[in-house]
Amino acid sequence: MTKKFWQLTPAERQALLVDQGILSVDQAQFWSAQQPLPETVLTGLSENVIGQMSLPVGVVPGVVIAGTPRTIPLATEEPSVVAAINHGFKMLDQGRDLTIIANAHALTGQVALQNVSAYAAQELQANLSRLTAIGYAAHPTLKSHGGRIERITVAPGAVDDSLQLLVTVTPGEAMGANIMNDILEAVAPAAAEVTGGAVLFAVLTNDGRDSVTQVQAALPLANLQTPSHSGRTVGQRIAAIADWAQQDSRRAVTHNKGIMNGVAALALATGNDTRAVNAAAHAYAASSGTYRGLSIWRVQDDTLVGTITLPIPVGTVGGATKVLPSAQQALTLLGRPTVLQLQAIAASVGLAANLAALHALVTDGIQRGHMRLQYGSLAVRVGATAAEIAPLAAQLATVGRPSEALAQQLLAQLRAKEKDHGHRD
Repeated sequence: MTKKFWQLTPAERQALLVDQGILSVDQAQFWSAQQPLPETVLTGLSENVIGQMSLPVGVVPGVVIAGTPRTIPLATEEPSVVAAINHGFKMLDQGRDLTIIANAHALTGQVALQNVSAYAAQELQANLSRLTAIGYAAHPTLKSHGGRIERITVAPGAVDDSLQLLVTVTPGEAMGANIMNDILEAVAPAAAEVTGGAVLFAVLTNDGRDSVTQVQAALPLANLQTPSHSGRTVGQRIAAIADWAQQDSRRAVTHNKGIMNGVAALALATGNDTRAVNAAAHAYAASSGTYRGLSIWRVQDDTLVGTITLPIPVGTVGGATKVLPSAQQALTLLGRPTVLQLQAIAASVGLAANLAALHALVTDGIQRGHMRLQYGSLAVRVGATAAEIAPLAAQLATVGRPSEALAQQLLAQLRAKEKDHGHRD
């Protein structure tokens, strides 16, 4: 009997991906070797370093997004995240039910000025061309790398006698934080000179409301059917719980956390800034003045239609994406996407994770699948070897409420049985 992908050992999965042409032999060896990072990399990426830690990298293979096959790497300590995304993509016909509606890669920065004159806004408006030229001079290679300063806008400040400049930049394939801050710090003194005011701060904002990715799913209700629930019933319940997340912030927080389980795991695997990704998403969820779910689901005839909209500030060059060998390998595994493609992949991952979570909630409940995957972690905690984890986890799954004591007892029985079998052989 052929094993399913999740039933294979890591080495067997690597070999299969090599056979399928997804991994080269060298890439498979990289993922199996798990070499520690050299001290130069550690000290370059962090401060006061005393060591390092590792996280598992799981993959969801066979996904097709915008017509391109992808094998999606996810760095997470939670097995149910990978399993949920895998299940979500299966319901979405491995991604073929997804459409990219909107996709933009830009970021905005703020130059805050205080103690400005009554005519400061007019003076700034008259000098926007000059300020733009100063911004380009601060980053002369911006255009050659596919970026540009899209606009500089004069806006009211947050306190009396203040103004701000909102600078929007498309940073090419980089996430763009350093590019943006270089530009802002060059523009700020000139803006202060023009207005006669003082610079309070000049820094990017992680609010990404002006640069969002939107992905839509349209899947047959039949894809949602379970032995005890019709596809229509499940679809209607998914739509109802998603609507609840639009009205109730308590539900919305958990709704969005499930989405970000996938988005952040992909961001981490590819060496991107997970703090910026999470901050932008949650700020966008609250941009209407009420914290809401990042996705909506509706039943239309015999179809469940879902839409996710969120900013995804990631890059494919620079920073840790360039320095971390694992990030480079993850991007290679993905097929070396452009930054816009990576954003679309991330949004698709978030929507798949969301669909799987809502499907579980309205059918069997979240704990059944979640706890099944926790049995492997329990097996590790009681000392199971790699070969013992799967059979011990299978036994734990048959028990109502397994404990460490019971897991130790079952592990001892498993080892005794194996020892007895060895003697008979």
